[in-house]
Amino acid sequence: MGLREASCYVRRLEALLTNSVKVRIPATGNAIFRGVEAERDGVRPRPLRMSSSQGVYRMVMQETSYGSMNYNVLASILKATNAIQYGAGVEVGVLYGDTSFHLLNEIPTLNLYSVDPYLPYDEPDRTAQHMAKYEADARRKLSQFGARSIMMKCTSVEAAPAITDESLDFVFIDAQHTYEACKEDIETWFPKVRPGGFITGHDYRWDGVNRAVTEFAEKMNYSGLFTPQSSDLWLFRKN
Repeated sequence: MGLREASCYVRRLEALLTNSVKVRIPATGNAIFRGVEAERDGVRPRPLRMSSSQGVYRMVMQETSYGSMNYNVLASILKATNAIQYGAGVEVGVLYGDTSFHLLNEIPTLNLYSVDPYLPYDEPDRTAQHMAKYEADARRKLSQFGARSIMMKCTSVEAAPAITDESLDFVFIDAQHTYEACKEDIETWFPKVRPGGFITGHDYRWDGVNRAVTEFAEKMNYSGLFTPQSSDLWLFRKN
């Protein structure tokens, strides 16, 4: 997604994330997240309603082809909104290093903390052997960025105290996808993001992530945004 295409997308994004737009809480008490569509030829697609397998957390969205990879869309949003003011961001859950690489490559003013303990966990291809290979791949990819790339081999909770509160332009959460882990990551890193910065992450359609993000929106009375399934990002702009 180029910046020209992103600009239309971001105008809608900004409208959803201003303080004047609040999370809509229906009678069931569940937050409604809105997808964003860049209008093409003045025609808007029909909304697609989805729910998790438990049928509890409802979403209202509009699918578009912003890009097939989450890091393409994320980099475009950050650039088009001039989000990089302090020159610092965090990715929680680095794995192969592709997202960190793309962000550093696309945003020359960015210094990025890439946080991952590279410990095995209960998801496909996350054995100790797999994680050792992923770490080596990530270090190789990110080494070319020198001091702009800071790899932190530790857990999310262990890394956070090293970062000053309200010092980050954004945090991108893409680690373990359980409700407990995602909730902990959001609550841990929210204080680290500056006012006006982004709290964002991947895999909104995973039930655990969906629940954690939705509960956070309700608690903070925040407007949320998520992107089409091809990128599957969720994000808030911090007040």
